[in-house]
Amino acid sequence: MMRSMRNALYLAVFAGSLTACGTAPLSFESLSEEELYAYNAEQPLLHQVICVKEQRTSSHIRKRRCQSLHEIINERSTAGLQLQVLDYGAHYNAGMRNRRD
Repeated sequence: MMRSMRNALYLAVFAGSLTACGTAPLSFESLSEEELYAYNAEQPLLHQVICVKEQRTSSHIRKRRCQSLHEIINERSTAGLQLQVLDYGAHYNAGMRNRRD
């Protein structure tokens, strides 16, 4: 009885590890240019992945960063909206300081 429970436990752990390996997300940073090209050939335009080497602020190390076109568009539009909010706040505050009643 104890032996069959132990075997069932081993089987469950083994099956769980296989499932975890099968559903691992694809790391685009580790793909070669040829593999990335092959992946993008099968994807619609907004889901195609673009990789760039960029240097982050306060770092001298250039790192490869990969994102889908959809993610890039969302990131840029969010950054643009944040800048508009900051820009609006600057004009509003400047106008209040120069205003004389």
